[in-house]
Amino acid sequence: MLTGNARYLQRDSKGAFSRAQAIYIIREDAQQERWYANELSVYQLNKDGNLSEVFTFTGKDPAVHHIRDILRFEDTLIIATSKGLYQFDLSNKLLKPLQYLPENALEDQFNSKTLLLHDKHLLIGTVRGLYRLPISALRQPSAEVLAETLLPKHNVWKIKPSQQYGILLATDSGLLQLDAEAITAKTLFQPGSTAFAYADDTILDFIELDDGNFWLGSRGDGAYFWNSQFAGFENVFNRTGENTLSHNVVLGLHSTATDLWIGTQNGLNRYHWHSGEIKQFLVNGDSAAVESAATIYGIYPHASDRYLWLLTAVSLVQFDTVSNQLVVPTSAQNSDVFQQYIYSVTQTADNDLLIINAKGAFRIKNDSSAQPLKSLSLFLSSPQDAQWFGADPAAVNEFFFFYQGAIWRYRLEQDKVSLVYQLPEQHKDKVLFGEGMQQVDQSLWFLISGLGLVELDSTNFTLKSTFFNPDEPSLSTSILYALQKDNQDYLWMSSHSGLWRFNPKLRLLRQFTSRDGLAYNEFNGSSGHFSHHNNKMVFGSMRGVSIFEANQFIAQKQAQPTLYFTNVSLESKKLVPQLIPAQQQELKLAHDDYGLRVQVSAFDYKLQNDTQYRFDLSGSMELPDYIKPFPYLSLPNLTPGKYSLSVSAFDPATEQYRKPP
Repeated sequence: MLTGNARYLQRDSKGAFSRAQAIYIIREDAQQERWYANELSVYQLNKDGNLSEVFTFTGKDPAVHHIRDILRFEDTLIIATSKGLYQFDLSNKLLKPLQYLPENALEDQFNSKTLLLHDKHLLIGTVRGLYRLPISALRQPSAEVLAETLLPKHNVWKIKPSQQYGILLATDSGLLQLDAEAITAKTLFQPGSTAFAYADDTILDFIELDDGNFWLGSRGDGAYFWNSQFAGFENVFNRTGENTLSHNVVLGLHSTATDLWIGTQNGLNRYHWHSGEIKQFLVNGDSAAVESAATIYGIYPHASDRYLWLLTAVSLVQFDTVSNQLVVPTSAQNSDVFQQYIYSVTQTADNDLLIINAKGAFRIKNDSSAQPLKSLSLFLSSPQDAQWFGADPAAVNEFFFFYQGAIWRYRLEQDKVSLVYQLPEQHKDKVLFGEGMQQVDQSLWFLISGLGLVELDSTNFTLKSTFFNPDEPSLSTSILYALQKDNQDYLWMSSHSGLWRFNPKLRLLRQFTSRDGLAYNEFNGSSGHFSHHNNKMVFGSMRGVSIFEANQFIAQKQAQPTLYFTNVSLESKKLVPQLIPAQQQELKLAHDDYGLRVQVSAFDYKLQNDTQYRFDLSGSMELPDYIKPFPYLSLPNLTPGKYSLSVSAFDPATEQYRKPP
């Protein structure tokens, strides 16, 4: 059955509209017949176009007993009411109750609101629970066949099939995707997981558009326009009153084939990839402490799968993942090294740690022995200013680090430092930090927070390019963190304004914010991780972690919608309003006209906040390369002559330009 809700007021015998006859349910069955219902009656349209009553409940108080949904199955109507289910036989006009729950079930479990036939079952959404009844029970209503409980506690407002997701549920917990085989539901959207103020998480109804977008109706916050790509971000965090994570501020990340380890401002968490179950460890009882031994800035693998290295606010320790206990190094000779505040950490191929602390630089082996790196320690006169980038992908035991405005190379076996790249003089007074390195083809990309990206040749380390703010208009921030590379060779960075994806081959950026489904826009330094076990990208923020598969944000290279001129106006005089958008438009101006403003639209709401518009003006005057994030152009004055204005829009999902008007 196709579904829809509307208000249709039937005329009474005197020709006036009667609110007592207001129709609020309209359904169309497989035979393309439409059925209408109000609180107590079901109707069809007759040949004259008027409603003809098919059935009515008599002697019922509509405030207590009212129709909530109808569905045709073969030659019967299934009628969902606030007091249970009924079957109405269209042939003999007989009505029978349909007992789908035991008699001692709760009243809210009988308050049935929405119906759907799916895979030889009738799905029944109620005020308390989702149930599945075999179709055989509809064909033999006298048989005592009870429904199977799929979701016991949800208030289910709507059940609808989806082109993309199979079965979707509008519930008091948001928009859910139902897996009827596994009897589980995945949350796709919740108002409380957005950056918007909200009343509650209830979604009352939804419409799926042909392009895959959704309109979602909430109970107290109006309608949401939801791009299905938003579901690509799984946000794990504590909402008010919850204790999912030990703390919302995430600082360190590490993954295995089965688990994601999450270090926070207070405690360590193990998130199971498959089940989503979270366990907490090492939580400080003083939850108000900003820093403590439970503050975990980094998580690093150990040579033994049983242990993890934890960099805390006060020391470097090992964590036993079997006993879930800390293992503190006991060697008196090395205790001072572990107790010093550590500024930066990287790892060798055999999982030894290279650390920089106030005493200098050290190599920490898996047996907890500490080896001083003498030449490097002497070189680092201000060790607090040094940050490791990581190992050279092409050379074992050779590493890069950032120090005092330059990128340096360190040969571990020779204990030797050499200069690789010195930043230009104009940047020497900026506050800069090294935030990661990744190799793409024959290039090494270095992220310097406070500036941007540096591209060096991976063989001879010569400079190939830079991508600095504010030299690049598309990069609106220089505070960037945690450079990661996905399996499509895109580079990802976090920031205080969301996540950024960089295409190093085309030098194109795309920004993701809370508008795109992130729980929060403020991310933390060095808190980024790519899990090679399952191709999941993870970034830690001030509001938990955001987990996603990066390749889902690569759209197919399909035909782009055409841009239309939607409005042309002048400051000097009023023009005739443009009622119909046009692909091409001609405008003649008088010599004293001024203040021309042109607006365009693609009528595509998927990525309107990320689209960039390019305006090309040719004629007596020409514009330089002019790209802006807004679909309009204002020209104060033009010299006399003929002009041609062409507008194109860059779609960040397909990395293509839309056709100009």
